[in-house]
Amino acid sequence: MSFLQEPADLAVLKPILKDAYRLELTNGPTLSESYHLMRRNARQIRAQPWGLSYGSSFPQKSLGSIEFFETLFPMKMEQWGLSGVDKFDIEIDRVGTFLIIETDGNSRQHQIMAGMLFQRVWLKAIHEGYAILPASQPLQEYAAMSALYKAVHRRFADPGETIQMIALLGTPHAGYRVGFRIPTESLLRHE
Repeated sequence: MSFLQEPADLAVLKPILKDAYRLELTNGPTLSESYHLMRRNARQIRAQPWGLSYGSSFPQKSLGSIEFFETLFPMKMEQWGLSGVDKFDIEIDRVGTFLIIETDGNSRQHQIMAGMLFQRVWLKAIHEGYAILPASQPLQEYAAMSALYKAVHRRFADPGETIQMIALLGTPHAGYRVGFRIPTESLLRHE
């Protein structure tokens, strides 16, 4: 695990992250998947909590009106994708610290261990008042993303390593929710 803050590293990483996010939200199959995973209001989140939602992307005071308009007048898929890209670019520009988790292979066990480490780091960051935004689009393994996958590994991974996670780390704006969307207590079963 490493933290990137050096201007030379950020000058390389930020454009890769922006290009990868733009690709993901303009590439037909991945755009469609994200668009259809979107939960546009509290009712949809309760019915299917595992999709995407606006809860962490907008200040709590404006969330009601955003959910209202997106429920009644949802954006067309292409417009929705480009809107997401613009917001992501702004966040990439304002952040000065990135977390990278790498492993010495890419087996399922490597992936699970990296995910467990990421959850521990995320919980600690939340406890300390920071926010984390995953930005792992260039780590996706599909043909359209292959050039960006190679670019991020060429620059930020040692030979034989696989980057499993990239995330922005920073102080959230006032009014934004910092924690997980689904409270841990709601996932526990009491039998």
